[in-house]
Amino acid sequence: MAHPFWSYWTLLSRLVPLDRFGEAAAFDSSLETATVRAVWTSLWAGVITATAVLMHHIHAIRFEFHRLSSPHPQAAIWFGIALAVGWLASGPACYGLLRLYTLVHHVLVLNVFKCRGQRLRLLNLHTQLLPLTAPLAAAYACWPVAPRLGASLTTAVVAYSVCIQAVAYNAIFHRRRLGGLGLLLGGSVITWFVLAVGALAIAISVAVLCFFALLLLRAVRPAG
Repeated sequence: MAHPFWSYWTLLSRLVPLDRFGEAAAFDSSLETATVRAVWTSLWAGVITATAVLMHHIHAIRFEFHRLSSPHPQAAIWFGIALAVGWLASGPACYGLLRLYTLVHHVLVLNVFKCRGQRLRLLNLHTQLLPLTAPLAAAYACWPVAPRLGASLTTAVVAYSVCIQAVAYNAIFHRRRLGGLGLLLGGSVITWFVLAVGALAIAISVAVLCFFALLLLRAVRPAG
């Protein structure tokens, strides 16, 4: 058995054939195994995605470095540190988003669509889909130089991902035919809407706290 560190690439090599995802047994594993695999797969997915974003905007990043380095060399150093921190934090952020999305999506699907299904199986499905970030990241990275290739590759990967999930949802949530596809589309829309509203609420709360902090600092600032 391969080390969990390589689970991302192992799962990527097993994304075919499609009929394998029609069996519920494909998503059965212990919670400990699923968690370890989700952690390492998320780290790979986050780092690969962050690398693709940096490569896509490499010209803008170089321009910003040159613009900052001339008058303020320290600002360019801090800019580089910020990029490095963001690149390193992409893996843990991807894992956190994976677990949050799986939890919220599972709760909403069960309560809104009145079906039954195990959250662990859903986590295993999402973990097995994460390696698709590799071809998506490649498409995004090459988009500036080959937009048609990037668009074609992105469309193909997204379409295949939808097919996998539609088949898998039939097995996980005990649906038939197009029931899994309808459950996937409806549940995804509701889940992302809830997450977007939650993110907006957090952003507003942070903005309000910052506003009051600025008022407090202005009040205690000595006159001069």
